[in-house]
Formats: sequence, structure tokens, C-alpha cells
Amino acid sequence: MQAFVFDVLVQVASLVGVFAFFWRDLTAIIRAMFSGIITKQPFAEPEARLGWLLILASIPAGLAGLLLKDQVERVFNSPSVTAFFLLITAA
Repeated sequence: MQAFVFDVLVQVASLVGVFAFFWRDLTAIIRAMFSGIITKQPFAEPEARLGWLLILASIPAGLAGLLLKDQVERVFNSPSVTAFFLLITAA
């Protein structure tokens, strides 16, 4: 249980860091998306288009996460497999 809490805190801290770094970009994207909705031209601005494409790209990733959750958890329960994938990521 403690390892799970630690993992969640690490991921939340990473997410906060990403939001802090990209704060101006994220607010520009969100503003453009709402402006596009109001003007009934949701893809008129590049920032709005990027926002909608990010949402669209998140749907398959979320579905894959839900469908493959058990298999991924099973694979990453092995410390050696986890270490191997971390080394691949580092390379």
C-alpha cells in the first residue's frame, strides 16, 4: 500500500510540474478552445485545434489503459522487467 501511495504522489508531482512549466501554453489553448466554441469555429485558431487534437488523442490512450490494465500490472510486478524497461527508457 505504501508503494502505491508513493507512486501516486510521484505521478501527481510530475503532473504539477508539467502544468507549472506549460501554464501559459495551456491557458492559451483553453482560451482558444472556448473562444472557438463561442464563435462556432472550433478549429479556427491553431491553439484551439491543438487542444481538440489533444483531447481526441487522449481517448484511445485512456481506452487502452482501461483494457490493458491487468496485463500491464502483471508485467510490471516483476522488478527485473521493470528495471529493463526503465533502462530502455533511459537509453
